[in-house]
Amino acid sequence: MLGLRQWAHLVRNRVPPAPRRHAKAAGSVAVPANLAAKILLRRARVDAGLSQAELARRAGITQPSIAKIENPDHELKLATLERVLAVLGKRVELASAAA
Repeated sequence: MLGLRQWAHLVRNRVPPAPRRHAKAAGSVAVPANLAAKILLRRARVDAGLSQAELARRAGITQPSIAKIENPDHELKLATLERVLAVLGKRVELASAAA
């Protein structure tokens, strides 16, 4: 579960902090899967030491496309997420939980 802190960083165009590994932290809320994916993708890019431009070059797309992918207001297609994560040596894993 990602919290409000991660979302706030993303909308301010900053790298979100990693979520805590222990039990649900105070102030944590469930966020839409699309937003969670963007937070995790941006963190993976920064952890890999890549700029948006370098990730775009490696993924065969433009830097503005990466900026859109990381933008919380832009819809993200699963196929695009998989393609960009593959460049970072990552893959998508899905799980369901009770509502």
